[in-house]
Amino acid sequence: MKAIVLPIILTIALLTGIIAIQPSLQKTQKNKSANPAVQANSLSQLPNIKPSTLSLKQALEIAKTSICTQSGTLKQNSVYYNENSETWWIDMIGNKANCSPACVITASKSAEINWRCTGLRQ
Repeated sequence: MKAIVLPIILTIALLTGIIAIQPSLQKTQKNKSANPAVQANSLSQLPNIKPSTLSLKQALEIAKTSICTQSGTLKQNSVYYNENSETWWIDMIGNKANCSPACVITASKSAEINWRCTGLRQ
């Protein structure tokens, strides 16, 4: 049963953008826009991407005044931009066990927490 469930979960996570594939691990592609996520370990390392409606600076301002900061601490050195969904993902330090939360900022300037939890509940 586990052998069937894990590939299904990984496929769903990749398709929804929960797991970001680092560009350095991908095969070289002619069309760079096919990359579903862009990652940087610091803000100065962000590539020259052009989000359609929301800059990183705007996303950070939205995140700082959202529910995200009420439920954890933003890790401003771990930022992703998902070109497919046009969302900024800012990793967080949260207080839920077995979770790796991210503040997700949409092009419509809303923010929500994606808790990205794993494991069984007790």
